[in-house]
Amino acid sequence: DVRKFGMSKEGLIARQVMLGVVQTADGLPLYHEVFDGNTAEVSTIKPIIEKIVQRFPVKRVIAVAERGLLSTDNLADLQAITLPGGGKLEFILAVPGRRYNDFVDILTPLHGATCVNAKEEVLGEAQWDKLRLIIARDPQVALAAGAKRDLIIGALEQKAAQWAGQLDGQEGGARKRGRKLSDGGARARFYHEVCEAHLARIVRVDL
Repeated sequence: DVRKFGMSKEGLIARQVMLGVVQTADGLPLYHEVFDGNTAEVSTIKPIIEKIVQRFPVKRVIAVAERGLLSTDNLADLQAITLPGGGKLEFILAVPGRRYNDFVDILTPLHGATCVNAKEEVLGEAQWDKLRLIIARDPQVALAAGAKRDLIIGALEQKAAQWAGQLDGQEGGARKRGRKLSDGGARARFYHEVCEAHLARIVRVDL
């Protein structure tokens, strides 16, 4: 039974199967494969590409992937794939630069020189790990993302203050229904909230 609990496209945990379909640019299906419902998409890309190049007489393959499908950790595996004619697999991979410490030394000078006061989209190019790195930053997108992040952080701060107030009240003798909140329990709950908000790289949780 390949039905497993996994993260669905709606963002919910559901019992499901995963269907991978290879099709032409016109939508003609060429090949499909069924995976367990808890299979990470990132783990299916390399074996599927290898099967495609073995099965079809393709001379050139360019894998294009958005950030949720591949990461910089998979680049070595992609670079190791050889096509039937001896050529190498090519790829275009989108990654959010802020999530990768590898890019800090490259992005910091560019950010200071051209991005801080930019009113329109900034484009640049650099070399990273012997690969061509295309850099793009849209100030409007950055502003919207920053505003959204500030709202989430504000809500987290309110929850932290609420739990801290509850702890202070307990120490002062205040009684409340239910189990008492411990320091460790408050920290664990807050850390869980930070992780759920995908801000663990920004917000450091301590007591």
